[in-house]
Amino acid sequence: MVDARQVFRELKLHGLTLHSDALKRLLSELTNQPTLHLYDVVFAIKNSIDRSKLKSSVVSQDALESALDTLLNVSSDNDYQCIQVFNAFDQPKLIFHPSTKTYEVSADPTRKLHASSAHRLSLFRERFSALERRVLRHKSFSKPVAATSSSSRVESFQEISRIESLLGVTGMKRVLGMLGQDERKRVYLEDMTSRIYLDISEAKYTNGIFTSTCIVLVEGQVLDDVFHVETIGSPPPELREHSVQILSGVDPLGVEISAQ
Repeated sequence: MVDARQVFRELKLHGLTLHSDALKRLLSELTNQPTLHLYDVVFAIKNSIDRSKLKSSVVSQDALESALDTLLNVSSDNDYQCIQVFNAFDQPKLIFHPSTKTYEVSADPTRKLHASSAHRLSLFRERFSALERRVLRHKSFSKPVAATSSSSRVESFQEISRIESLLGVTGMKRVLGMLGQDERKRVYLEDMTSRIYLDISEAKYTNGIFTSTCIVLVEGQVLDDVFHVETIGSPPPELREHSVQILSGVDPLGVEISAQ
């Protein structure tokens, strides 16, 4: 059962506070609605802020009621509509801002079924960048801060190298990149910086299907300008709740659905 301390802690993480009457209302609703989760409420409140429905970080009872109405209505709809279909041409585009490390959604009226070659390149670059950010958030690949990290945390850190940094270095390296084949059927790996040919004759694979344009995590070493792969596998997944936290209330579908 969620108590007042947990509610305040969760909201504080998102820069929000609750009026006392709103707190009582929320605790009552969380008790009476077993399918309602605290992080869903925070998600809905953040949506209200991002959509300019809420002008302050101090959440009043009226603002809370609006968020709860949205959640409970959507939850009721989803009981009968387990699968929802959205028009790809109406869906807003999710944009990442590197300077602030935040996301926003933006309408894209120029979308069409048969786009230009520039759009094709942009698709692969944006897909790779999004997956790279996700991988670097993983605890195994997130660089620890020396002053605040334990020795076990530092020892478990695994650095991911860019391909352009591999030339002239020795030793085992880990690289995230996209698989491809040239006209001579030679397999290569490329990231946002460069491309390198792979020797996969002795590679060990994790479970999965690996094809051209597939983004993989490889481990091996460079010999004579060729990356000799020892292991190859898919990037680690990320829990949905963690992805929702990273979005900080931004709704990629633009339909005010809950974090569930």
